[in-house]
Amino acid sequence: MPTSVWDSKFWIVQFRALLGTLSFLLFTYNLQLLPVTLIIIIFQTNPLWASLLGYAFNKETISLFEMSSMIISFATVIFIALSRSQQTSSEDLSSLETEPSTTSKYATEMTTAGLWLGVLFCLCHAWMFSIVGVMSRRLQNIHFTGIMRVQAIQGILFMVGVLGYQFITSGLNPFAGFTSRTLSMIFGACVCDSIALMSMCIAFQSDDTAVVSLVGYLAIVYALITDIWIFGETIGTNELLGCALVICITLFVGY
Repeated sequence: MPTSVWDSKFWIVQFRALLGTLSFLLFTYNLQLLPVTLIIIIFQTNPLWASLLGYAFNKETISLFEMSSMIISFATVIFIALSRSQQTSSEDLSSLETEPSTTSKYATEMTTAGLWLGVLFCLCHAWMFSIVGVMSRRLQNIHFTGIMRVQAIQGILFMVGVLGYQFITSGLNPFAGFTSRTLSMIFGACVCDSIALMSMCIAFQSDDTAVVSLVGYLAIVYALITDIWIFGETIGTNELLGCALVICITLFVGY
């Protein structure tokens, strides 16, 4: 890669890496504020934002068929997410009824206090993710390894800073109390996230933003597969039909 190309896009690569890191942090923090169902629904608005940004900044066209496919896929994601949440809603309600009233009141206050903050953070996460994708498309002439190397360096520096601050202020080992199972799960999540980020960067550099964003709706299918494989959960007919519809739309648009 010519040095002049890297120099001209240096700050774009840095800004893209920063947004990618912040997007991941917001997603992790949101898991403490919102139900996973709501996070999935809000985050899956990102294909629409990415397509609009691609049209505005990269002059990419969006066909009526692609836009219609996004709307149908988004509606299907909502349908699947709500169907999944209904399976556990009765258990959650029964557990709340058995808890002391003070605990239920505290949980309600915490949910109310964090709801709008979580929704705002989740929207920011979706917007940042969309911007990262559009910027990856704009950086087509820079190899994805260079882009990901910058983001990895930023992530490592942030992690060292946070853990160092925690150690200095508290004097405690940041990893104290972590079991080997917990550490292995964190390591596995980091590896999977790295592979996902590299794949996303390559995808946006290789095809139109609208098409790549639409394929992103397959994430709900992978999530259901993970629920079955890792957590041993069951999937109803509604979820299977929804997954089949998302897969068919994705394959048809990709073809």
